Amino acid sequence: MKNRALIGILAGMMMLGNVPVYASDLPETETAEEAVPNAIEDVTEDIAEDTTAEADEEIMEDYAADAVSEEEAAGEVTVESADMEEALPLTEEAEVVEMCEGGEAETESICMTAMDASNMQICANDTYSTAAALTLGKNVSSTLQKSETKYYKFTTNTSGKASFSLLNTEISSVKFILYNSNQEQITYKYTKNWEISIAKGTYYLAVKQSSGTGSYQMSTAWDGAADTAGNDSFSTAKGITLGSDVQANVAENQKNSYYKFTLPTSGVVKVSLASDDISSAGFRIYGSSEKALSSTKYGKSTEFSMMKGTYYLQVSKSSGSGNGTLRVVLDGAANATGNTALSSATKIQLGSTVQGNLAEYADDSNDKGRACYKVTTTGASKINLSLSSDVINSVNYEVYNRKEERIAYHYSDKSWSTEVGKGTYYIVVKHWTGNYGNFKLTVKSAKVPVTKKTYVSSLKSNGSGSLTVGWKKSANADGYQIRYKVGSKTKTFTIKGRYITSKYFYNLKAGRKYISVRAYRKIDNCTIYSNWSKTKAITVRA
Repeated sequence: MKNRALIGILAGMMMLGNVPVYASDLPETETAEEAVPNAIEDVTEDIAEDTTAEADEEIMEDYAADAVSEEEAAGEVTVESADMEEALPLTEEAEVVEMCEGGEAETESICMTAMDASNMQICANDTYSTAAALTLGKNVSSTLQKSETKYYKFTTNTSGKASFSLLNTEISSVKFILYNSNQEQITYKYTKNWEISIAKGTYYLAVKQSSGTGSYQMSTAWDGAADTAGNDSFSTAKGITLGSDVQANVAENQKNSYYKFTLPTSGVVKVSLASDDISSAGFRIYGSSEKALSSTKYGKSTEFSMMKGTYYLQVSKSSGSGNGTLRVVLDGAANATGNTALSSATKIQLGSTVQGNLAEYADDSNDKGRACYKVTTTGASKINLSLSSDVINSVNYEVYNRKEERIAYHYSDKSWSTEVGKGTYYIVVKHWTGNYGNFKLTVKSAKVPVTKKTYVSSLKSNGSGSLTVGWKKSANADGYQIRYKVGSKTKTFTIKGRYITSKYFYNLKAGRKYISVRAYRKIDNCTIYSNWSKTKAITVRA
């Protein structure tokens, strides 16, 4: 009866893992699972050989002593008595937990190895709740058995690149798995060396056995982008200075990063991202009201033609992730400080060349692709406009008078000339074809050509004080003037219309008449005349 009780105690202790079975004690063909029933059979046979109570007690003491001595030799359990009840607790467990939650040593022993009868490792960081605290930049050590996973927890204060490498181990590959603070999987990779770009936050890292088992040392590193502390929204956008480099990070788990800048003039904004890890990123422009103005352009560099103002630049993941250097440069048009309306037109001198910009992106859609200039003439003038640009193919021109009334226009060209009178005029340049961008506009003036001269082609007196005068049509005339002179008196008559070439006079006094003619043109508020033709004489009969 007593023998059976002893057998039952021993078997139960082995099944619960309170008495260790070591691989060194097993035959090469015997597994840990086979060891328990085999050990029970051996104990039963030994007990059966001795029938006295003293023999039974001696056998039990031998087994207990063997177990204790081997555990002490392995440094796994300290036993002060051969009593089995005192040998049950694994007294290193509290020490294991404490070391897993540490993180001060340069190389931290995260888990101490203690094997139970099922050959399973006893370690505190095998769940999220017991994840070992990890300080990036320091090394940790532990072991991995088949199908086992170890969890670590760490926090970053900026975006950046984390690195993990397994050293001094026979493990050829593990499955690194990254989770966010909500224990939601972000990504994973089968490898021994892993680099991943992540945003500011708290994370769980799982190291799951894949190929090979044993102890390992894991080195960690952190390359943080100092200027990316939480710039994942418009409200936390990182302010950048035009022409200066700023550290940037394209993270695996952050959809977009935001930067804020101000343009003192209109111009072409050139955006570039230098990085060995990122082969392509997405760039998009938002207005000061956080409204999307552009579509997303992909690559490592791109350009936007933009109006003066404040904007947000969104940088998103496309191909590759990691740290980089972001630069935003303005190729500004010095005379384009918001000149998209007649009221804000840039004043220029006739005969000069000015820089300009036709912007594709602006907070106000009415400002898109438009530039206004203001000129003043001292008399009727012919204004010649010429636009040069590497990206703009053609523009539309409009001319407004001082009352802001459109008086002339011309579409789809780079060069155009028009005639204006004396005073102030507005020239509007609008994008038509090609890309948006910078340009140079040359504005020259010249005297309006004199109206082509006409002459008296016929004179006929019909009697009874009547006279018919005929003249040659002028190609560019708006009308004509006829002057006839009697003695010292001169009278002038105006005929409106280019195609009218004769005039009938009646109720004239008889006598000698001297007739001449000239053409005229109207240009806004100016009238331009040709010279008078040669005078011809005719006698009017009563």
